[in-house]
Amino acid sequence: MRIEIGTPEDNPKILALLSATFRTPITPADWEWFTHRSPDGVGRTYMLKDKEDVVGSFSFQPMRIWMGEQLHKASTPHHLAIRQDHRNVKNFMVLSHHAIQAEEEGGARLLITAANPASYQPHKTLMGWEDFSRVNCLRKTSLREREHGCQKIESFGIDFDTFYRDIVGKLEFCLHKTSAWMNWRFCDRPGKPYTIYTYGEGELLGYVVLKRWAEDEYVKAHVIDIHALNDIALSNLIAAAESYAVGCSELDMWAGPGFYPFEDYGFTIQKAQPVIVWPFDKSLHFPVNWGVSYSYGDGDGQY
Repeated sequence: MRIEIGTPEDNPKILALLSATFRTPITPADWEWFTHRSPDGVGRTYMLKDKEDVVGSFSFQPMRIWMGEQLHKASTPHHLAIRQDHRNVKNFMVLSHHAIQAEEEGGARLLITAANPASYQPHKTLMGWEDFSRVNCLRKTSLREREHGCQKIESFGIDFDTFYRDIVGKLEFCLHKTSAWMNWRFCDRPGKPYTIYTYGEGELLGYVVLKRWAEDEYVKAHVIDIHALNDIALSNLIAAAESYAVGCSELDMWAGPGFYPFEDYGFTIQKAQPVIVWPFDKSLHFPVNWGVSYSYGDGDGQY
């Protein structure tokens, strides 16, 4: 048994393992887009190999995070898989330790992820990840067409960069986003599954990114990402999202608690997932009452 860093030539074996582990299959085009085209850098996959078979993998995506006025290099783990016949505590810990150490050597000051119920306890009790915050799943089921002043767009312009600097100023913790990052994440994905609305004439005041997802006959609309500079922009964006979701069974989102009053617009909290961190720099502190923006998206990554 040995651990190696994955290369593009390893992608078919990695994707075969992931497809056998997770419910939603990942296409080669989506994997190449997500792990190799981000403006923040190329993602890394650490492979656990038994002879030439890939029996485990742990993938990390680079990102940058604002904490107060400081911008930090970080990574987020997004797919951990170990083949059923090799799935045990030893292999989990060996692969995790190697990947975490390699991310630190690559310059990350912290790791962060929204942990699902199956992964939370192993990461906490076996590896020592720390609690940071949570993301709530909010849902609205009473949906109707609503008037709004939003515009549908195909890509973000440089006005996004000015807009997001104002958003960063309102928060103590948030992901670093630029127009280039937004266009990669939401406009350049193969198949173009996202719909984007913005609000503001002459000045960008808010945006919302949406996607539909179906399981059998049950169709959901997701708010993948949303930010607004004022209440008028937020109400218009939510009206656009609700109109987009007409015909679906629900409109939902994963969002950090407290920053936007989504409950005032008819959303109710259904459940929550913990957000956990691994701070390599022990001088980093995470006060409980920070203003936090950390959204968990559509299964192909956190942002």
